[in-house]
Amino acid sequence: SLNEFPWVQEKLRTQCKQIPEDPADKLGGIPAHVLNNPPTDKQINQLASKLGSEWENMILCLGLSQNDIYCCKVNHPCNVQSQAVAAFIMWRQRLGRKATVQCP
Repeated sequence: SLNEFPWVQEKLRTQCKQIPEDPADKLGGIPAHVLNNPPTDKQINQLASKLGSEWENMILCLGLSQNDIYCCKVNHPCNVQSQAVAAFIMWRQRLGRKATVQCP
């Protein structure tokens, strides 16, 4: 056990303190370049496929209106994922470079 070798314990503690902290660790492992840039079409597609019908709540939280949601539903009446993709693309177009994953 390490208790029998206190010098090893101390050396390990010292080495751990010297390891620089990775900011991505605090953000669930998501790299900063992903968080600070608008999502790609591929990322929007992945998100839309995971959200299902919950996309509407997220879009409202991102600042789009009920009217925007209605337009997406009318333009893509048979496909929930296409509705979500259209809404996220609308959000990205409106916010431009400010449409990022990371909250301000």
